[in-house]
Amino acid sequence: HLAEYLVEAGLPTPGALWLEPGLEHFGKAFAIMEKAEGINYGWTMEHEVTLTEALVDSIIETMCAMHGVPLRFDDERIAKSHLAQWGECRTVAEATRRYVSTYMNGLIHQTGIEPTPELVRAMLWLQANVPDVQVRPVLVHQDFGLNNILIAGDKVSAILDWEAAIVADP
Repeated sequence: HLAEYLVEAGLPTPGALWLEPGLEHFGKAFAIMEKAEGINYGWTMEHEVTLTEALVDSIIETMCAMHGVPLRFDDERIAKSHLAQWGECRTVAEATRRYVSTYMNGLIHQTGIEPTPELVRAMLWLQANVPDVQVRPVLVHQDFGLNNILIAGDKVSAILDWEAAIVADP
């Protein structure tokens, strides 16, 4: 649902061909996406990729376009996506409070990964010191990098893996 919305908004995102809500295949819901052109360079720059000025400009322009997508929470596609839970956040301050609460109470406990003392301290500090930013939060991918984009020539051809996206301060 979200992919369809993002494609319509003009982001270079593969459309969804199949959405499987069931857990019986892989233990979680999944989607099969359209094939997108380009190369994924993974987590590191060990590949021989040249970050040309044009490619860097494309990456920046793509991030700016993503943060500029108007999110209409009354749209059925957003309402059916994981972003629906963020619809009540009208300001960056509200989104930050929700993120800290979700992160501390949900993600850390769900994964079973013990957070470092520094991370816990940082999250507790942020929880006690949420900036009073009263502007509307925007769409944030949360894992935007060479590992989640495809590159064709000197241009970002696709943004992948939107499952961690939230509404926040870019």
